[in-house]
Amino acid sequence: LGSLYQSQLSSVQQQRSFLGGGLRKLEEAAETVDTLSKEAVVQQKQLNEKKAQAEHALQEITTMKEDAGKKKQEAQDLSSKLAVAEASMEGKRVQVEAELSECQPVLDAAKQAVGSIKKDNLTEIRSLKLPPEAVRDVLEGVLRLMNNQDTSWISMKRFLAQGSVINDILNFD
Repeated sequence: LGSLYQSQLSSVQQQRSFLGGGLRKLEEAAETVDTLSKEAVVQQKQLNEKKAQAEHALQEITTMKEDAGKKKQEAQDLSSKLAVAEASMEGKRVQVEAELSECQPVLDAAKQAVGSIKKDNLTEIRSLKLPPEAVRDVLEGVLRLMNNQDTSWISMKRFLAQGSVINDILNFD
């Protein structure tokens, strides 16, 4: 009986030791699971934050891409409008040059006529008490073109008395 008891005691102690080791392993596993669960929660929060940042960045990129597309379209529209305006301006330039080429002989003849005026002619006009209406009209037009708004006969005489009056008229631009 003593040996049966001893054998049973030894068997129970082995089972107890075995079960105690299993319990320790289960406790260790539970602690590891708790630690891993806590780490998983922290990592899940970090993952959610990173996901939110990535979504925000993606939204910003999408917005910037849309803005860039709009700006590109605006630039293309402006480029098209500019091309139309340039074509229109070119047409107007050709027209103005054609009109100018028609006016150039008249301008050259006028310059030649002004260049042929002698100082004696200007002195003679200045000596008049009142100029003829045609002379007055011409001088008034010249004074206004030369940005002199005083078109009185005294102002006209002063203008004609200038030594460089013919050159001023010829070089007027």
